Order: sequence, then C-alpha cells, then structure tokens
Amino acid sequence: MRFKPILLLLLPCIIYGGCRNDHWNIHNLNNGKIDIIGHRGSGPQTAANPVPDNSLQSFKNALELYGADGIEMDVQMSSDGVPFLYHDPLLESHTNFSGCISDYTASELKNCAYSNSDEKLITLEECIQYCLTLRIMPKLFLDTKPEFICHINSLASLDALSWYADNLHKMIDKYGIYPHAYVEAGTSALIYFLQRKSNRYLFNLNGLIPDHLPIVDSMGIYGMMLGNADVSAEGISLAHNHGVRVSLFAVNDKQEAKNAIAKSPDYILTDDILLLKQLLDQ
Repeated sequence: MRFKPILLLLLPCIIYGGCRNDHWNIHNLNNGKIDIIGHRGSGPQTAANPVPDNSLQSFKNALELYGADGIEMDVQMSSDGVPFLYHDPLLESHTNFSGCISDYTASELKNCAYSNSDEKLITLEECIQYCLTLRIMPKLFLDTKPEFICHINSLASLDALSWYADNLHKMIDKYGIYPHAYVEAGTSALIYFLQRKSNRYLFNLNGLIPDHLPIVDSMGIYGMMLGNADVSAEGISLAHNHGVRVSLFAVNDKQEAKNAIAKSPDYILTDDILLLKQLLDQ
C-alpha cells in the first residue's frame, strides 16, 4: 500500500506513453519563452487544412482555435498603395484573378476570391482591425514582398522600395501597432526607408549568422529571420550575445520542432501550432 501514491502519479505516464520525455533548457532573450507564430496564419492550404493561407479565417484559426502567440503574413501592394496579404507572386495560383497584386487597385482586388473557398483576399488593415478586437493583441510578423511589384526593371529600383515603405508605414502608423509589428525584410534598403519614418520599428533581417550581424549591429535591427536548417545553436547564441533576437521558420514536423526548440530561438514560425505547443509544454 505504501507505493500506491507513486503508482497514481505514474498512471498518466503509463497511459499516455511517458512523462516529460524532453526537457527544454531554453536560454534566449525572451525570458526563456519561445513564442509560437502561425506561418501564414494556420499554414498553407492543404487537404488536411482546407482554409487558404493569409486569409482572415486562417488567422482566426491560428489565434483563437490553436492559441498561437502571433501570426505571420505576406504583404504585397496594390497599384494604389494598399497593403494586401498574399504569398505567391501570381494571383492565378490560388485565386480567380491572374497577374500580380500590383496590377490591380484595392477596389478591384475586393472581388478577388480564393479558389475552392468562400474566403477572399484581405488587406493588412482588415487583419489589424480583427486583431484589435482580441483580448490580447498578437504579434504580427509582416513578411514584406516588394520584389513582387510587377513592371519594374529590377528590385534595385529604389523608387519602388521607397513607395512600398511609404505605404506600409502609413498603415502601421495609422493604428500605432509598432510594438506588435515585426517587419521582416530581405534587404537592408527597405529597413533604411522605414527607419527614416520611425525609430519604433521592430525589424527582422533575413540573413545568415554571423554574415549579417555587422549590418544588424550597425543599423540597430531588432532580430534576424532564418531557416531552421541554416543555423546552429551556437549561431543563435552568438546573435543573443549581440542582443539580437532570432526567429526560425521551416519548422513543421516533430523532428524539426524538437531541433528548433533545442537551439533556444526567441520565435518559431510553424504550420503545426498544436504540435509545437505540445512539445514546449512537455
């Protein structure tokens, strides 16, 4: 009888196949917590996940159904400078429209609907307005895509980058969401244009550690965004030593998630929010 309390404690472990198999010793700049960010909301559209990514319902699922700390979205620009949320360069891959988002005005894009779905293309403003209704404002990871502006000779067109930055800034500044908006950029030039607008931005520069740390340090950039396979725990520790946060993407199955958690990043972008939550709670 003296062993009964111990057996009762172990019963859940026996039933569910083990207790706390993984012990995470997380050291990051987020007080030991890794924030879970839903990639394009609740992930790309699949047979198992029929909701189109970057749609309002996808964001609702990620935040209200799965409990993510934030959502990642892809920001493109209409011809009249309204930020819309869509991942691919061409609309025909997932909608009833063809061509680029920058081929159309915002008014025209209101009729753009996702294929095999009741969801329509939404603006960044619509996403922000929805998030402001929640009890806690989520983290918004904005994956900027100025390279998808059609009919410019090259991404080196500083006029196009400046135009994109101006219109993105207008929307972020309108709602004052600087503490919640994490702007991801593939070029330091876009960061430069936005920094001229405000010093309150939280930027994530796409780039390898330690190659891009000098740029991050010199520009006072908040963090870096990397693929999980492109960085080691030592690389993340180096970034942390410079006061730079690290976000990892391409973390979708159990092994990738375990590998990412063990490196102690500050944020993880994932298609499988529930899996990552389960692992972090062990």
